[in-house]
Amino acid sequence: MKSRNRMLTLVLLLMIGPLFLTGQQQDQAISIRNIQARKLAQHWQGKNVELLLTDGTIVKGEFVEASFYEFTLADEGGKTVIAIDEVESVAFKPGLMEAILTGAAGALGGGMLGGIISLSNPAAKPSTITLGATLGAGIGTYLGYKTFFQKIVVKLDKGTR
Repeated sequence: MKSRNRMLTLVLLLMIGPLFLTGQQQDQAISIRNIQARKLAQHWQGKNVELLLTDGTIVKGEFVEASFYEFTLADEGGKTVIAIDEVESVAFKPGLMEAILTGAAGALGGGMLGGIISLSNPAAKPSTITLGATLGAGIGTYLGYKTFFQKIVVKLDKGTR
């Protein structure tokens, strides 16, 4: 009798067990996405961001804080709270560091082309070297702008919703 009750209990657990396990895995996937978003958000405090929501709307503001379930932004009208599950991606506009890198690329380009002209032709006129350095600075600034001064977009993992 005892072995029959144990067998029925075991069969019942084997039949019902997968229902609980699939629900647990789904909740775990949601929490992993939220944990990842919160961990990324630690570096966003005080920065101006654009949140692209799953319905296509864009919310702009200064990033205040993140919990495991929502982002808080500050704008002219106060604070806006948005659920992490509604956010598809976060975008940042270029800041001071990107502008400095763009300017440095321009300076390197100018110095490089001016140096190449002066070293390859010792008899070159100063105006020719200046023209080459200016052209190199323009090319370097353009390449630096295309490389560094771009909007940074962080796509959040979809997980399961």
